[in-house]
Amino acid sequence: MIHISVYDDKRLRADVDADDTQAYWHGSRLRNLPESKWHAQGFWTFPLTEPNVDALRQIPSDSIEYDESARTYLEYATLTVQLAKSREKRRWKYLFDDPSLHCAVQTVPGDGVCHTIVEDGGETRTYNVAKESFRHQAVGLDAIHGQEFFALYMEMGTGKTKVIIDEMALMAREKPVTVLVVCPKTILGTWERELVKWLPESIDVHTDRLRTGDDGMERLIRWVRTKAQLKVLFANYDRIVVMKDALIALKFNAIICDESSRLKNPAAKRTKAAIEIGPSADRRFILSGAPVVGSVLDFWGQFEFLSPGSLGYSTNHSFKNHYSNLNAVRAWEGEMKNGQFRGAVLQNIDELKRRVARHAFIVKKEQCLDLPDKLFQTITVPMGHQQREVYDQMVTLFMAELEMESGANGVVEARSTLAKLMRLAQITQGFIRNTGPDSDGAYMDIPDGDNKLKEILRFLKEDFDLTQKIIVWARFKRDIEHLSDAMQAAGITFMTLTGATPQCERDTLEHDFNEGPATVLLAEPGTGGMGLTLIGNKEHPMRTMIYYSNDYSLEKRIQSEDRGHRIGQMHNLLIIDIACEGSIDEHITEKLQNKRDLSESLKDMSSIRELLMGNRSDLSMNGGEE
Repeated sequence: MIHISVYDDKRLRADVDADDTQAYWHGSRLRNLPESKWHAQGFWTFPLTEPNVDALRQIPSDSIEYDESARTYLEYATLTVQLAKSREKRRWKYLFDDPSLHCAVQTVPGDGVCHTIVEDGGETRTYNVAKESFRHQAVGLDAIHGQEFFALYMEMGTGKTKVIIDEMALMAREKPVTVLVVCPKTILGTWERELVKWLPESIDVHTDRLRTGDDGMERLIRWVRTKAQLKVLFANYDRIVVMKDALIALKFNAIICDESSRLKNPAAKRTKAAIEIGPSADRRFILSGAPVVGSVLDFWGQFEFLSPGSLGYSTNHSFKNHYSNLNAVRAWEGEMKNGQFRGAVLQNIDELKRRVARHAFIVKKEQCLDLPDKLFQTITVPMGHQQREVYDQMVTLFMAELEMESGANGVVEARSTLAKLMRLAQITQGFIRNTGPDSDGAYMDIPDGDNKLKEILRFLKEDFDLTQKIIVWARFKRDIEHLSDAMQAAGITFMTLTGATPQCERDTLEHDFNEGPATVLLAEPGTGGMGLTLIGNKEHPMRTMIYYSNDYSLEKRIQSEDRGHRIGQMHNLLIIDIACEGSIDEHITEKLQNKRDLSESLKDMSSIRELLMGNRSDLSMNGGEE
């Protein structure tokens, strides 16, 4: 007989009767449970994950018995899965346009309440929210309502923030609630504005931002003592690391992690902090428009915050061992850094998709919104003669260095390659860093390296209607400086958004750009690419973006594009990349426009050579070619 009891808050314990004639076979069953562990004291332990629950159900009832606590744990896990499967069916009906799932919105005259109604097979559920919802938002609210943990994987621009704020309002109507919202620092102000926009006026709300130091602790104490129906504390991901113990002690009713791809690295301090804080809250949610950009293995940290073991495995190693071939990864890559495998050989992916979908609402814009198209255009410009010489000399040097670093197998380290690519990208932007032995590391402009700058000014003066608005994305601070000086000299009104922009200015920038006089927004993708809606207004729409220089991150590219391709956009969005001919620019532009990860081009020396030379890979590298 196998006796099951609770070992700790994450694992069950199994003891086998020593005199049982079936003891050997019982031991084999337990040994085969995922992540099971034999203890020298003579018993097994294993996490209460879905694969283990399924395996226990396969053991004949006359061979296993549970104590009361273990039976309660098991029943809870079983009911959680059953409920998730039931709600998943409704989401599938929406995604596949099943007419049996009906969503409607009715506004009650006079009190401003919108009744969001979801009907499914004769069952009707009504949610009273402040403002009208799209059909997909109604399905999202129906999916998340009352759930202990859930993921809203709704593509940027589909309105996922409204969905979670509607749920916060429904919670606050039942009883006073406290909510922690964790998000990147750059979108704290956006969250505060969205809360005011979507929350019913009838709900008494109190908000503050989490700060450190003595002043921060005093503000936190005041926030705790304040009486309100809904209390929301906003924090960036770095702050939760420092204030982890205090946040655990507050025992929030709900914790929301926005842009949850920030939790993709299980070795990162913020991921570890979020996973530790998570169990202290009654409910946990994650939001992301691009939860996976590099690899599906990025899911583990996000779901471990939601509910430990919810993807079937309680450790990152076991998760990766099941969903990727670690031996193949090590043989191909030769190393593991920061707990993250690059180019992992994946397996059992259909199973992983099913597990993720069970606890997530995943929807893309083309499935739920009739948005205008994205139109892509690449404008190529020649390098100046000196600029070309510098570029080709640097390519020759880098190729020689990479040949030495690669060894016999031809494999190079991605980090080293990316550092070299950044220096080449700077040359295409018209500047280079002085790295000589007696230099101060300052950047120097290449005398004839301003063809990109000339082209963007020509475009703004000759091809662009300055009654409209435009966003110019630039990766490097020096690009922003060059563009700012040139536009100021040309008399073009503009705004800037960089990592150095004070938070108080960031908080008002969205309104100022959309409604104010500025025609151009100069922004870094890493700073302005999250949380903002930048579509202009009816009289002065934003319908054009220019990438003056590209960040190599596919996630940042997708995020920044979707600042203007979202609910409210009424026009086709023209996205222009300015690239130097015969350079890394062309290859990077092609990858990003087609939403392909740059890592595909860093596999071996042949692919890297093609990347460095752009469309000149068949030409010699003697310099000076135009």
